[in-house]
Amino acid sequence: MVQVRVPVISMSGQVDAVGQIAGGPVVGWIGSRFSVRTALLASSLILTPVLALFIPPVQIGENERKRLEVEGD
Repeated sequence: MVQVRVPVISMSGQVDAVGQIAGGPVVGWIGSRFSVRTALLASSLILTPVLALFIPPVQIGENERKRLEVEGD
């Protein structure tokens, strides 16, 4: 299990809040100007780069699982 310190969790919350403040009105405008479907598409495109942040924890989890399998044999 990956341990995270409190400042990192706090920073994560702050980044989330700033992202909502900055992106919310833009996506809302897209939804009112075009359609809700287009706004959802825009949101997904805006959030796509965040997927790269989830790759290292997944790899760490796989490596830990492999290590435990080797130790268990």
